[in-house]
Amino acid sequence: MRKWGVIYGVWDLFHMGHYNALIECKKHCDFLIVCVINDKAAEEYKRKPLDNEDARCENVRVCNLADKIIIVDRKPFYDTIVDIFFVSEEYKGKKLFCVPEHRYKDIVWIPYTKGISTTKLIKERKKLDE
Repeated sequence: MRKWGVIYGVWDLFHMGHYNALIECKKHCDFLIVCVINDKAAEEYKRKPLDNEDARCENVRVCNLADKIIIVDRKPFYDTIVDIFFVSEEYKGKKLFCVPEHRYKDIVWIPYTKGISTTKLIKERKKLDE
């Protein structure tokens, strides 16, 4: 039986932390759906992405780990077809917008790559521009 998994993310300024997360996801499922949060929802959730949603999808695609890439808003919609919801450990204890509460038992927590984040990269870039 195939196991289907899904992970949501903004995937802005695709970096090693993102890549490591996708590698970890693939260890646990046969078919990985990567949901790229659309520009509007990403801005409401965190901040305006530096890369637009199409570029962010392409960055996910070129690493060749996703079986399906879909642009989404923040609503969970794979409730009935996926076996596993992947979530970064950095979100433990926080309200999860991408996983219906009745499916919390189906979460696989993905290790967070310490020392790298999109926010950190943006701050470093701003320092270089000063």
